[in-house]
Formats: sequence, C-alpha cells, structure tokens
Amino acid sequence: MNTEENAVQKSSAPTWLGWIGAVTTALGLFLLLRPINNCGSVFAPDLGTARVVDAFAGTTYSTRRCIEQLDAATVPAWVIACAGLLLIIAAIIVSVMTNRQPTLAAVPAAGEPSLAEELEKLAALMNSGAITEAEFERSKASILGRKG
Repeated sequence: MNTEENAVQKSSAPTWLGWIGAVTTALGLFLLLRPINNCGSVFAPDLGTARVVDAFAGTTYSTRRCIEQLDAATVPAWVIACAGLLLIIAAIIVSVMTNRQPTLAAVPAAGEPSLAEELEKLAALMNSGAITEAEFERSKASILGRKG
C-alpha cells in the first residue's frame, strides 16, 4: 500500500455545510432586502407612502403598521443570515481540520526505523538471549524517552 492510499480521505462535510450556509445567508439577506407592503425593506425603510395615507386619513395607523411590520421582519431575517454565516465558518473549520498534514514528530524520517520497529528488534534481542531483561527495560525506556 502506498502513502497515497493511506492518506486521509477528504470529507464532503465542508462542501455541503458551506452550501447550506451560503443558501441560508442568501435567504437571510433576501429577507432583509425585500420590500414589505409599501413600507420599504429592513435595510431601506420607506414610510413616505404610509405617511401620505395617514395625512389624508388624519391618523398614524399606516405609519405605525409599517414600523411594526419592519420590526417584526428584522430579527428573524438577521437570525437566518447570521446562522448561515456560522455554517460557512463551521465549513471552513471542518475543512481545515480534515486537511491537516501529520506533524513531523509523528512521521519517522526516511531511513529511520519507527518506534514499533525499534521495540520489536529490542524484544527479539531479549528473546534470543543477546540482552538481559534489565538491559531491555533500560533500552526501551531510552527509546520511549527519545521518541516521546
């Protein structure tokens, strides 16, 4: 098996999470920008028409109604837009975390035996009688201290 086959598979989570975040953010912005009746939008309120209607009727009902409708639309639209932005940020974080490369300490240098290989050789020496158990323990401690 080569190293490319051992490589961590890229997750599809960042992609779909990012798309959901983008669509959610777009929806929130649409809700903030869309005109509500004749009152304008949350970003650009226009109470001119309501004020004209109120001037002819001698009331403030239309203006108050417009303000109430704009207020009622503001919080949900901002919540949706912010939720979408949080999903995009989450997608970026997941993408960064899944694409991390192993650190140099975790990968043995070329030609250098791995920790497991060194310990296996040491155990083989002890089993063959070439070294004592005390020498094995000292050498093992030295290897573990050096690699840890």
